[in-house]
Amino acid sequence: MTSPTAIRTQGVIRRAAMELAVEKPVDEVTVDDIAQRAGVSRRTVFNHFPSKYDVYLPPVVAYPKEALEAFATDTSTSLADAIGTLLDARWQNSDVSLDDLRELMRINGESTELRMALKENVECERAALTTAAARRLDRSEDSLEVVALVGTIQAIERSAFQAVMVHVGASSAEVVTTLDRLIEVWIKLCAVLAGYPVPASDP
Repeated sequence: MTSPTAIRTQGVIRRAAMELAVEKPVDEVTVDDIAQRAGVSRRTVFNHFPSKYDVYLPPVVAYPKEALEAFATDTSTSLADAIGTLLDARWQNSDVSLDDLRELMRINGESTELRMALKENVECERAALTTAAARRLDRSEDSLEVVALVGTIQAIERSAFQAVMVHVGASSAEVVTTLDRLIEVWIKLCAVLAGYPVPASDP
């Protein structure tokens, strides 16, 4: 477990890096620049982050192992409820700064290296989700059903963040609330695609 001191140091380093990215393109920011702005040594930066680009990545919010296991095995629960429970478990205790994520999205377009680092970050969690989805559906991981399910879950997450991050100072709690609403929207859209009557909205 990361110590409180390490978490504080990482926060100072990340904040320094974000400030510098406002002043100049992220590819022009050096580790020495970050260390100087953060008031730490170059070695300290590398003690906490493998590379300069990792400094800009938000802390990984993993799917809890227990939640993935429940998603994979509890087929008595509806798929919509299972998705909601899994996403709630992932984000309800998250302390990711949405303002930092908003800034990351801005600078992400400036740097191929940063985009690749972010993609690698996301793919690690996608792999765990894919394994759980394959177990739940009893299909191979490369089956269309699993690909579609994983893509749907990730699309719901992206949509929630896009909806929330337009508000400065938004919190992770708002993400969880928005996720629940988006799952309701997804259920209605599935009904429309299948040609069924649209479920009524809750009052």
